[in-house]
Amino acid sequence: GGPAPRLWRHATDRDEARAVARAVRDRHGPRTAWSSQAVLVRTHAQAPLLAEALRRAGIPHRVRGAERVLERRAVRDILDLLRRADGPLGACLPDLVALVDGEAPPESPGEDRADVDLVVGLAHDHLRLDPRATAGGFAAWLVATLTAEGDAEVVRDAVTIATFHAAKGLEWPIVHLAGLEDGLVPIAHARTAADRAEEARLLYVAMTRAEDELLCTWAGQRSFGGRMVDRRLTPWLTGLRGRQPSATADTPERSPDWPQRLADQRDR
Repeated sequence: GGPAPRLWRHATDRDEARAVARAVRDRHGPRTAWSSQAVLVRTHAQAPLLAEALRRAGIPHRVRGAERVLERRAVRDILDLLRRADGPLGACLPDLVALVDGEAPPESPGEDRADVDLVVGLAHDHLRLDPRATAGGFAAWLVATLTAEGDAEVVRDAVTIATFHAAKGLEWPIVHLAGLEDGLVPIAHARTAADRAEEARLLYVAMTRAEDELLCTWAGQRSFGGRMVDRRLTPWLTGLRGRQPSATADTPERSPDWPQRLADQRDR
């Protein structure tokens, strides 16, 4: 039910984030709580820019999976290691994995291990999006991101920002999918048929989290490591391609064969 899914192209990732924040605010009202909306992305590394846009717009929000991470002893040890390191993040990843294994043995509580694994996953995501990232730079980004979201859990009525993975099993009346670009959807390192099939399944899971309305966005340019990189729409959603956004018109095109395309994706 509800309107057909819609797709917008924005000039840059920052333009996209601001547009998502506007769309979220436009759909909030006396009968539509903030918590009835979610913004879903493929990787954790995409969340901070969207969280910043929501914050600037005065929209309460929470990043699912990021709460209380900095309170974990193993996470603090990881941050200490990153801050002491003088070099690229990629060179530190083996040390991070070893530290995780040492600090979070099997007998440790599952919640502790899940939080530590989240940080390691963030490091991998960060490195994929910015191969030249430094260990210290990632540590600063991580603390800024998690600290900014540290008080989000006390706000009951808030928009959820989550990855496709973290959204499994959940539903919202209104869902915004952001960053639907080739290289993120599917993720660049998914090269085998099995990996790409899993990526297609993840996209389907994300799209079907919407109970009533699905809004999709992507950026023509995205910032990676301080440089702007040209992007293109994921080939899986070309049937929903919209026209260039403008300051006065933001109306997308709709594809009449969208249900069949989604059914094809589900069959894969």
